[in-house]
Amino acid sequence: MATNVQVYRDPDGDRWGVRVVGEKETEPKMFGSRDEAVQEGKRLAEERGGELLVHDESGETEAKG
Repeated sequence: MATNVQVYRDPDGDRWGVRVVGEKETEPKMFGSRDEAVQEGKRLAEERGGELLVHDESGETEAKG
């Protein structure tokens, strides 16, 4: 299974989460802004050799990287 890093809006609030999914999943890290979450997501994707998936506020994938 491929490793992906997901950035998504917390459905219960205004925070943004980042989590690694795949063979080794991680607990989400929460951030106060989308930009902070995307920055951490990029770092994790590069570190783990995975793909970054950024979801918009409705949960749809808006960017891959």
